[in-house]
Amino acid sequence: MCPISNERKGKDVIYANERLVASNEDVVEEARLMNAEGTGVTGGEPFLVLNRTINFIQCLKESFGEKHHVHIYTSGKNITDEALSRLVNAGLDELRIHIPTFDILKTALEYPIKVGVEIPVIPGAEDVVKRLAAELDQFEVDFLNLNELEFSESNAEEIKKRGINPKTDGFTAEGSEETANRLLHWAKDSLSLDIHYCSARFKDGVQLRNRLLRRARRVAQRYETVSEDGLLVKGVIHGAPSSELENLVAFLMKKFKIKPEMMRVNFEKDRIETSVKIACKIAKKLKERSFEVGILEEYPTHPPRLEVEYTPL
Repeated sequence: MCPISNERKGKDVIYANERLVASNEDVVEEARLMNAEGTGVTGGEPFLVLNRTINFIQCLKESFGEKHHVHIYTSGKNITDEALSRLVNAGLDELRIHIPTFDILKTALEYPIKVGVEIPVIPGAEDVVKRLAAELDQFEVDFLNLNELEFSESNAEEIKKRGINPKTDGFTAEGSEETANRLLHWAKDSLSLDIHYCSARFKDGVQLRNRLLRRARRVAQRYETVSEDGLLVKGVIHGAPSSELENLVAFLMKKFKIKPEMMRVNFEKDRIETSVKIACKIAKKLKERSFEVGILEEYPTHPPRLEVEYTPL
């Protein structure tokens, strides 16, 4: 049911946000660039690469201090008392388990960390979740997180086999949110357990947006503006041979009195970048010389960045 992408599924790779990383330094840099207050370790299965997981937890705690909150998402299948002891000693703050056995819960609850369960809401499984929630309440776990069931390229076929169809948006499951709302209403009067629901709309529209905004504000060049959705907005100029880009920048700076920090060459993309205001100002003259000028919106992620929208001028 996990909506992991085919790009990552079944591969022994490490990503920090959208960035493929290979070292502690890469992970710390990505955390600094988004001004991260905490880290969620997921997968795959973090317990299958326990030494690696411990290494990154220690690295993050050493770099950002004990206040940097670290939680792990796990299937629970590989949890042992020894593994938990090592993780807690490394600095683990919270464990989120997907459908645990109660032996695993009992073991985890002996440690001074938050312990909860996190599951997708499967339409038609309302009674199953109620039984689970009631048992979790008796065990006094800290929380139960319910996530809207999502379709992805890697799980769509399996979900459809169960007779579950996507909504008109194409990526969330019919009946998942309605089931979650009924469960929340039931739990309010029946349990003391903290239950939280996260819709796909909230995850993408709020959580993702906030993460993009945090990174965009840290990485934006002087000529780039940050949109309300956390995208980087700039003017771009195409059409000059790679060997002539620097000469063209020097010419434009002199002719239009542009400050050095307001224009630069992006050699990876074979283009010149500047502010929207400057691009609009010089577009007419550049187009007369067969250059292409436009406004670009792109994600503020580690290069290569995903370009969202391009508007020719």
